[in-house]
Amino acid sequence: MTLPDTPWLSDWRKYADETDMNPKAKRTVDVAIRQVSQSWEQKHADVYRAQAELRFSTRDEKVVGTCDQMRDKLAAIRRDVRAGRLPSKEALAQIRTMQGQYQQAMDLHETLIEQEDTMRALAEMTPDDYQRQFVDKYPVLRTTQPTLAGVVSQMTEVPSGGGSRQDNPNFVRTDDAPSADDLRV
Repeated sequence: MTLPDTPWLSDWRKYADETDMNPKAKRTVDVAIRQVSQSWEQKHADVYRAQAELRFSTRDEKVVGTCDQMRDKLAAIRRDVRAGRLPSKEALAQIRTMQGQYQQAMDLHETLIEQEDTMRALAEMTPDDYQRQFVDKYPVLRTTQPTLAGVVSQMTEVPSGGGSRQDNPNFVRTDDAPSADDLRV
């Protein structure tokens, strides 16, 4: 059996589902898929969390914060006009400036609302989908993605400098781990 030389989790899962393997090899392949899938799940969760936090902080600071400042500024303008400290012409100029700031805040608010669909789609992605989307976005990283053959090889190799496979931090810790002959990597 030859392990797929592809970085795509979906190809690995298809291989695991469709290939007849002995139980030791199947267990090793399943562990390899699970490890890499969990890594992509974590990357996906981290990116989603960061984007959600950025979106919420932008909304709080740039939209809600701007509106709060404008409300306070408008109240101050009103007080100053009523008290005679601010001429009407200057008050109108300040209000026109505030209208521009308000429009910018509303445009940003609309953009954030439009991003909700993007955020929803990101949240619903599987690790396989996220992996493909990520590598499509950053194609230079495609060559750095592990292959199933590479991951299984790391899991079953004896560490350099002696020792046993159990000393390998990526080693599949089962009593009957497959040998290289079982996997023919």
